[in-house]
Amino acid sequence: MSARIELQGVGKRYGAVTAVRDVHLTIAAGEFLTLLGPSGCGKTTLLRMIAGFETPTAGRILLGGDDITGVPPHRRPVNQVFQGYALFPHLSVRGNVAFGLRMRGVAPAELGRRVDEALALVALEALGERFPHELSGGQRQRVAVARAVVCQPKVLLLDEPFSALDAKLRQSMRADLQALQRRLGMTFVLVTHDQDEALALSDRIAVVNAGALEQVGPPREIYHRPATAFVADFVGHANLLPAERTGEKVGRVAVRLAGGLELEVPAERWPSGRRDTRAVVRPEQVVLRPWRGEERAAGRARVTAVEFRGDREHLQVALHDGSGLRLTAVHPGGEGDTADFTVGAEVTIEISADNLWFLPGTEARGPR
Repeated sequence: MSARIELQGVGKRYGAVTAVRDVHLTIAAGEFLTLLGPSGCGKTTLLRMIAGFETPTAGRILLGGDDITGVPPHRRPVNQVFQGYALFPHLSVRGNVAFGLRMRGVAPAELGRRVDEALALVALEALGERFPHELSGGQRQRVAVARAVVCQPKVLLLDEPFSALDAKLRQSMRADLQALQRRLGMTFVLVTHDQDEALALSDRIAVVNAGALEQVGPPREIYHRPATAFVADFVGHANLLPAERTGEKVGRVAVRLAGGLELEVPAERWPSGRRDTRAVVRPEQVVLRPWRGEERAAGRARVTAVEFRGDREHLQVALHDGSGLRLTAVHPGGEGDTADFTVGAEVTIEISADNLWFLPGTEARGPR
């Protein structure tokens, strides 16, 4: 119940507008891959081409080694969960789940058994006779998933399936969906603009920008080793600091960051042939300490904004080096822990060399 998907030079144009450009991507059988990007970047168009609702204007799509580029949607072993769920309001939960099987002429005995199994997979066995208007948003979402998997497709496509749910229910449904995918071993392709969803659910993430792939890789790689400034800034939050190579010795490179911070990093981390570039520093990797009138000016900054978020605070600080750069740092949000970090407080920034990642000098596309 899974299949490998290959996109070979896939592109899509609408008149003069290019929605997708030269996408090369292989999705392994049984993999959970997320297409992540901002609104209008082309990720849903990619999903619709895999489903067969759009035809590429360039390239080929292979499923399990077979070319399905021109195959209509109803003849592809692919099902989709739509953003609005698209349940039939006049059919019960069982009726909705059974609909695809009836269209395929499945015998009543087998149909009933498979519907029961699908409802059990999404924990809706007791709600089979209810109608969509009698269900919560999370329950409707699970009916849509059950209806999609009951026909045993080789690929399940999910287009922003959690967008209508509140934050707490989204978290719960994410865990349920991930457990279901692991249990079924089915190839899942999710479209979302929510970075937390992509990081939490995916085996790999394909970051899409302006119709092209910026980077493809496991969530930890995407977050900690972004290939481009776009990936660094879109996936989570990133401080992008100008960085200059000031010297080198065996196996190490001396680096000066904005704010006058000087560090030594392993030579293999520094982009080959570059004198300067940008360093990626995540907010949780920025350490703030109260400034006590030290003579050194390196890393000195002033707190300009504080956002309380329960277990942590996000602080924005402005560097004193005249660059105009502002950084975001994360600090524990416990009572009594933040007296030294109110707006206007003078602080010192510390960044560990172990946490630095340097962008390549060009914004070349990441590996496919």
